[in-house]
Amino acid sequence: MSKKLRVIMDGITYNCRYTEKSNARVLFTGCNGYEKNFKFIYYLLDLFRTHMKRIQVILNEIKNIPRFLSEPFTHQIEDSILSSGGVSTAKINKFFENLKLNQPLSLAGIFSPTKRKIELNDILLNSNDLNLKNIMGITGETLLNFNGSHLYLSVCSPGLGTDDLITFIRKWLNGNDTKLCEVIIHFDQGFECDQQKIVSEFDTKQWDPTERARDYIIKGRLYYQKLPDGTRRDYAIKATGHDIERRDGLLATIRFSDCRRWFGFLVWHNRWPGPPQYR
Repeated sequence: MSKKLRVIMDGITYNCRYTEKSNARVLFTGCNGYEKNFKFIYYLLDLFRTHMKRIQVILNEIKNIPRFLSEPFTHQIEDSILSSGGVSTAKINKFFENLKLNQPLSLAGIFSPTKRKIELNDILLNSNDLNLKNIMGITGETLLNFNGSHLYLSVCSPGLGTDDLITFIRKWLNGNDTKLCEVIIHFDQGFECDQQKIVSEFDTKQWDPTERARDYIIKGRLYYQKLPDGTRRDYAIKATGHDIERRDGLLATIRFSDCRRWFGFLVWHNRWPGPPQYR
């Protein structure tokens, strides 16, 4: 339960709320008139001797994106989430064009439906955990150029097809990428991937319970719940799909949903994860 707190600094009154129970260390500030809040933000960062780790932005409330992102505290963020609807594609592109970071993002997410193509620059493609929902402009290049570990796409445009999935799998199979953990794609209702064509392109085998666990634990940050006692509740899916093994011994599973609008590529860095019920 949150409590109200009034803070006065340099003659400016800040109406704040705080909570004693929270699973995340989050600072909420109003976006209207956000510039006057900068001093308050720096005061808190200095008080707790920390840096801003995550920002969740409503872009429609920010009039001057370059000005907002010129603030030094934005250069140290680890997570960036855009979560408002009705935002122009140009404004989303402008945000990531002006975002200057000291290190790659740990988590990047865009949950703002778009009608035009989003420019996926290096900041997004180099993030460790990339989540894109209802985004136009996702193509095979998105898969090939992603350099992180966890990629989750909700595709609402026909720019990604069966041949793109085949090319992506072949690149992983013939390469030496040891960072990728999983790629999960939800396709729009108008698209169905050709499962038979994808599987026929590779030397696959059915799940062998002596080689790996049955259930795959999704490792992305948005797919597990951190509990009050400090433990985490994992999200697992049955991975009884088609297995392929790379020449270095790394195993991956190609999995489809029954409706043929869900594709998963799951890499088994640990073939026996989690408690016994996942095996």
